[in-house]
Parts: sequence; C-alpha cells; structure tokens
Amino acid sequence: MPEAKLEERKEKIVKRRNYFTMAFAMIIMLLVAGYLYGVTFSTIPEGNERVVDTILGFLLGSVISPIIIWAFRSSKAQIDKENAELEIQQLTGKGDQIND
Repeated sequence: MPEAKLEERKEKIVKRRNYFTMAFAMIIMLLVAGYLYGVTFSTIPEGNERVVDTILGFLLGSVISPIIIWAFRSSKAQIDKENAELEIQQLTGKGDQIND
C-alpha cells in the first residue's frame, strides 16, 4: 500500500513540474516573439544595430533553443535517464517534497 501512495505522489510531482515548466516556456517564447516582432518591423536607431543583433543572437541561441530541445525531447535514452534520476531521488530521500 505505501508503494502505491509513493507512485501517486511521484505522478503528482511530475505533473506539477510539467505544467509549470510548460507555462514558463510559453511565457518566455511569447516575450521573445514580441522582441523579434519589434526589431523586425520597427526602425532601429543608427548605431544600435549591433546591440539588437547581440540580444537577438543571445535570445535565439541561449533561450529559445533549450526550450525547443526540452519541448521536443523524445529520445528513449533521455526518458530512461530522467526515470533513473527520479528513482535515485526516491531511494535516497532527496528531491522535491510535496505536502498534501
């Protein structure tokens, strides 16, 4: 019986993490899309083109690409690794604790 409750708690943790992470990723994507729209269709003052290019490169390379990788990860190896990490957290007692 305690194992069933443990599995139920594990599922709750995963669901909460997934909902939060997806919402956070969507907010970041919308902000980046807004910036991209703004720099594409507005006039950039002379001398600021390099700053806009630098910020755009950072957003696309360091912010958007990890979100896309996370959203479309589907490799069995990655899923197995995450499951193994969760199992280790459960066995060691480390990790997220949910108070119901």
